[in-house]
Amino acid sequence: KGSSSSSTQTKTVHEHLPKGKQENVVIVDDDESSLTTYESFLEHYRSSFKVKTFSRPDQALRFLIDHPDSYDLVVLDIRMAKMSGFRLFQGLKAANPHAKVLFLSALDAGPELLDIFPDIKPNQFIRKPVDRNEFIRIISEAISS
Repeated sequence: KGSSSSSTQTKTVHEHLPKGKQENVVIVDDDESSLTTYESFLEHYRSSFKVKTFSRPDQALRFLIDHPDSYDLVVLDIRMAKMSGFRLFQGLKAANPHAKVLFLSALDAGPELLDIFPDIKPNQFIRKPVDRNEFIRIISEAISS
């Protein structure tokens, strides 16, 4: 496929964000290759995104609590070895109740999770695998909301 179609799609995605403002996104996933992929999705196609990644949820939680004004959105993988995304979410929300959070999961467990966590909305889930344009669109809309 030619690059003209992808640049058209990217322009459409970019319209979701205010121009000129840097958007700070923290992504937490214990899979390093996933982190690299998501970071490249955002930084390569939207220069106003600044991405900080963590493969260790405990380090991410410490950073998120210590620097509450340094991020606009947090993206958490649900299944991680040392600490689940939901445990991380609970710690984050206790420290920063206004933090915007999205969840990544290969599981289609949305309805069950919404019963357990009533504060979480259906549009806060990103189903893996996700393509670049869809990922950028979801992130952009979450930050803008």
